[in-house]
Amino acid sequence: MLRRNRRFLVLVSLLALIASALALRTDHEVARIPGDLVQCETDAPWLYSSDTYPLPDNSERTLQREADGVLRLTRPPENVATHFHKPIGRLLGITSDFRAVVAEISFPSPRPRDGKITLSSTGIGEHLSPSQSTTLLLPKTVQTLEDAVLSPDSQQIAWYFTSRYERPGIALLRRIAPGLAERFPPHRLLEVWVSDTKGGQLRTVAALPESLPDGWHAPPTPSSVLYIGWSQKTSKLMVAHTGKHYRLP
Repeated sequence: MLRRNRRFLVLVSLLALIASALALRTDHEVARIPGDLVQCETDAPWLYSSDTYPLPDNSERTLQREADGVLRLTRPPENVATHFHKPIGRLLGITSDFRAVVAEISFPSPRPRDGKITLSSTGIGEHLSPSQSTTLLLPKTVQTLEDAVLSPDSQQIAWYFTSRYERPGIALLRRIAPGLAERFPPHRLLEVWVSDTKGGQLRTVAALPESLPDGWHAPPTPSSVLYIGWSQKTSKLMVAHTGKHYRLP
């Protein structure tokens, strides 16, 4: 009997320690905006995600993503050429050497089962060239792909993800006290990441909890809380959040 009581006390103590640790991490371990960003005044004009991008040659030509997913190069008012004859995902932008950069997945979209996004680039207009593809491996925490856009200098891609983080020790707590574990749901964060154009050097620069603080009105979708883009003047990453603007130093 004494041995059973000791085991019971040890179990209760262990549960208390785990619960205490989980509760403490709720407020102190969640990344928040600005993260690597600094608050600033609006730096207009912005380059943000769009279905239409102008070519970088001042020719008034644009590359447009049609409703069926086909990319079409146009010079108003007539079509000049079509370069993608199959449905694609999201047009991220046009590089300075006239290549269309495409993420072969739509936005917003759930995390692919294999955790990978195919990035491709193809020459356009008089700069036609074979398509080149590479793969971006998503962090395991990413749940939803919200948005992405190529920088004006063609060097980086900004990504906006919704991510989910399990609390340390939660797996053990689910095994020994499922009811208690339900009181500690995963953290869901809206995150801004940056990579190179080949999907490498992926790093997070800012995040904020998906659950809004008291007094805020929860919007219908995460994308209406946070917007990403690039300054066309400085090529700096820009983030808009609840009426405030931030940039990457």
